[in-house]
Amino acid sequence: MFYEGILNNGQGTQIGWFIWFTFTGVLFIFLGIIITYNEKKYLKIPTTLSYFFLSSPL
Repeated sequence: MFYEGILNNGQGTQIGWFIWFTFTGVLFIFLGIIITYNEKKYLKIPTTLSYFFLSSPL
């Protein structure tokens, strides 16, 4: 992928998987930063966030 170009490489579902894991990875990094900040400031983490992860079909 490095030599052929990151965005112009892959066929069909490979591109979809690359985009999916890249964007969800970035989302989870930001989510982790926000949760860490809240814990350091002794703020409550929203319970809806907990329910979201518990009800996730993973």
